[in-house]
Amino acid sequence: FTAVIPLPLPLDLLERPTRCFWHTARVGFLEQAGLVRLVGALAQHYAAASLCLTLNREHDGARIVTLACMAALLDALLRLQAADLPSLLSRHYAGAVGEPSAPFGFDAGGFVEESQSLKLVAPELAVARAMLLDYFQS
Repeated sequence: FTAVIPLPLPLDLLERPTRCFWHTARVGFLEQAGLVRLVGALAQHYAAASLCLTLNREHDGARIVTLACMAALLDALLRLQAADLPSLLSRHYAGAVGEPSAPFGFDAGGFVEESQSLKLVAPELAVARAMLLDYFQS
């Protein structure tokens, strides 16, 4: 999740409509639902497997950044409007139903605060953290 899968670009980035893989992806409703379920299952398996390792600062940094990448990916997947049948959840989450609804999201203040002191031993973790901070603050 930190080196292979592209992270979503910030929501307020001007080039996002043309450069963000997750914004320009055309998926069907069943594909979107399957991806959301798959990323959720991967997060559960990753959490279980990573907590079986000896706990130290290096593993903590990798675990926190990787799970934050999964959260950003889920956020981007939920904002996608399926090409064949946009779900009500996606439309509400993205704020695409009109007034009085606005886009939803979640507060990443805990991640911002906790990730300041993480020991990131791989460059891709530091790059992913920077991209996540940009994404969550947009």
